[in-house]
Amino acid sequence: MNPTSFYEWKTTNLHLNVLATAWAKQDAFWKVVWDRVKVMVKKAPENGQATEYMRKFIAARFSVNLRNVELLY
Repeated sequence: MNPTSFYEWKTTNLHLNVLATAWAKQDAFWKVVWDRVKVMVKKAPENGQATEYMRKFIAARFSVNLRNVELLY
């Protein structure tokens, strides 16, 4: 990934470099922080619930099927 960009296309796959925040007041793509886009979700980080909720949020925002959203650590 380009160190100055928060996204990169690899063939037909969009790779986003995300700074994830749980327990936010609202779900939102917030702003670019260095080389990451800040994504905030309302869900609490308990038992992977915030992670799954973030997958659903990203899928909805990009109008893609949930099975096409993978979060890598």
